[in-house]
Amino acid sequence: MEDFLQRVAEEMKSTRPVNPEDATRSVFKVLARHVDLGQSAKVRDALPKQIRALWPESVGV
Repeated sequence: MEDFLQRVAEEMKSTRPVNPEDATRSVFKVLARHVDLGQSAKVRDALPKQIRALWPESVGV
């Protein structure tokens, strides 16, 4: 998890300061809302367990 969030922070360093965990949760929320339920579930399920924990509880919401 730490390596993943560090990578997110590194990629976002040229933008305004943002908490990498919050940013990741926001991206996952957008994916869950705008990608087909089956496809977003495949993406979520492909993530390591710790990172998957950042995915919103209700995938379709």
